[in-house]
Amino acid sequence: MYAFVVFAIFVVTAHGQITVPGVCDLTSSGINAIRIVNEELLSGAWYQLSRINNTLDTGDCVTTTNTIIITNNVFARGAADTRQVFNKTAIWKNATFTALPNGVYSYQYPEIALNTVYVATDYSGYALLYSCIQANMTHKNVYAWQLARSTQLTETQSRLLNAAISSVPDLNGVAWRTVGHQKENCQTGGASTLLVSPVLLAALLWNMFINIA
Repeated sequence: MYAFVVFAIFVVTAHGQITVPGVCDLTSSGINAIRIVNEELLSGAWYQLSRINNTLDTGDCVTTTNTIIITNNVFARGAADTRQVFNKTAIWKNATFTALPNGVYSYQYPEIALNTVYVATDYSGYALLYSCIQANMTHKNVYAWQLARSTQLTETQSRLLNAAISSVPDLNGVAWRTVGHQKENCQTGGASTLLVSPVLLAALLWNMFINIA
């Protein structure tokens, strides 16, 4: 039996989403991002330690596991499976991502597509991701996440992350929301919600149909 549950700059906050003036251009020289990324080293588990308010994330105890597909020594595609806990309920949000020119990655979530860059990472300890999407003619929605391989940063990693944040004008003066990873943040009541993309859902349903047939 198969069961699916589908489910300073002047800063404006609407529905938890940070919006700032400007045009979203991740290839701009004003965005100090890593333009040549070693995708294979991004694989594995990452803890979300902090984020700016956005409409994608709601909970604590957030972890993302990257699966990287390399074909003929070239990055082909990846999957980012994110688990978070909200109101003692585990929520899974799965995305696929592909590479665009200039170190930009296209992340396809069930409810939104986000182009994203790695502002900084040492692959083994910390990473800063930045994304934006045009909200209207004059403003853009911005997203940013501080990630780490463990639930705590070293003093050096914290210093490097702060320097990377300072290099992105959209992130200057923006409040960050700390993500809890304590026992009380990660405790669940047994319920679980799975959010998948329409393509993945179609594949699952097709496999179910084949098995029944």
